[in-house]
Amino acid sequence: AGESFQGTWNIENKTYNDVYYQSLEITAINFTTQQVIGEYYDDMDFTGTDRFKTQINQGLHTYVTKFER
Repeated sequence: AGESFQGTWNIENKTYNDVYYQSLEITAINFTTQQVIGEYYDDMDFTGTDRFKTQINQGLHTYVTKFER
């Protein structure tokens, strides 16, 4: 929608039951509207040099978000 956010992210390498994965935590602020977005993604997968997808697992549901630069 043309909105601009600035923020921070943290990528962590983790291992669970000998399975390696990366998690992502994002905090972003739109300084014009003062809207704050914060999210923790359980897993992320780089699908290209400027793309990756993440997922959030909540009970029986999995929510996927795709990021592209």
